[in-house]
Amino acid sequence: MQTVNEKKLKAFLEAHPIPEQLTTDKRKRMYMDDRSIINFKLTSEESNGSLSITEFYLMKGNEPPRHIHEFVDETFMIHDGIVNYYVGDKIITAGTGDVVFVPKMEPHHFKLVSDSAIVSTIFAPGYYDHYFWYFSRPMDQENIQLTNMTPEELIKWNKESAVFGTVFVDVVKKSK
Repeated sequence: MQTVNEKKLKAFLEAHPIPEQLTTDKRKRMYMDDRSIINFKLTSEESNGSLSITEFYLMKGNEPPRHIHEFVDETFMIHDGIVNYYVGDKIITAGTGDVVFVPKMEPHHFKLVSDSAIVSTIFAPGYYDHYFWYFSRPMDQENIQLTNMTPEELIKWNKESAVFGTVFVDVVKKSK
């Protein structure tokens, strides 16, 4: 039996599909006002919903706030750079070749130690690629911009993320 949140998510995914046939050039997109570049390596549609793999080109200073995923596990594979992952009460420093797993419902965030990093993320189940597709746009430049979000923008992002079962922990605390 599906929860109310799972029903909302299913309706959202049906209303905002990722195209089934993605050419190589259509897989690369700009995320959240140029905060990072995303390459959709394997979409949930291509894996029958089991998983999705996205590759992120990240820049120090554009990391997301601490958050929780209600429905999805994440596995991070670092291809280049050094990243500190804050998972629950643990701090995990990961570099090229390292893998970090974050189970659903575990509060987490990350901070780049190096100026930039290339990280692949495996989402299971795979639907979470829709989140990044929804918050991104077609690739129109090769540069990542350092972008500081206002408190109002963070609150809006948090509200829009809720349908995916994602809650930004610190944003919720500050908005109460």
